[in-house]
Amino acid sequence: MSVTAETLRRTPLHDRHVAAGARLVPFAGWEMPVQYEGVRQEHLAVREGGSAMYLEALRSYPNYTGESRIGGSLPAGRHAV
Repeated sequence: MSVTAETLRRTPLHDRHVAAGARLVPFAGWEMPVQYEGVRQEHLAVREGGSAMYLEALRSYPNYTGESRIGGSLPAGRHAV
């Protein structure tokens, strides 16, 4: 069975992604955002600020455990929220 735009599932944040100008693509049966402004701009935003990933779509993968891991170090003057 092929997945069409009509059969893709959408996250609760879908409308916000569309409003923010996201480029959406099919991913594991979901319509997911992959890019907003461009690779370079987004890379710099994550390096200078931070990032979060919505994990709901990963539930369809058999090896997904639902565990969260946070690691890395923060630049001087930055604090975890």
